Amino acid sequence: MRVAKMNAQQWTGIFLFGVLIAVGVYDVVAGALGGHRATVSFVVQAWSQQYPVLTLLAGIVIGHLFWPVAPDRLPVPIHQPPPLN
Repeated sequence: MRVAKMNAQQWTGIFLFGVLIAVGVYDVVAGALGGHRATVSFVVQAWSQQYPVLTLLAGIVIGHLFWPVAPDRLPVPIHQPPPLN
């Protein structure tokens, strides 16, 4: 895969994958060095109990990401280039 041929959708996929890997690595390191209370999941759960609006906002974001899209607006698979109009 050459960098010059990558489109915005591919860059976004790489970015999201990198963020997920970074959060996972951080969570493992934080848990190993600081114990269970230092993990991302513990902090998120504690915040959601202290600030319930965060749970609502997380639900809105997750719904935005996974809610079905109208058939004419479905994303093009990453391995296929978008059609030329």
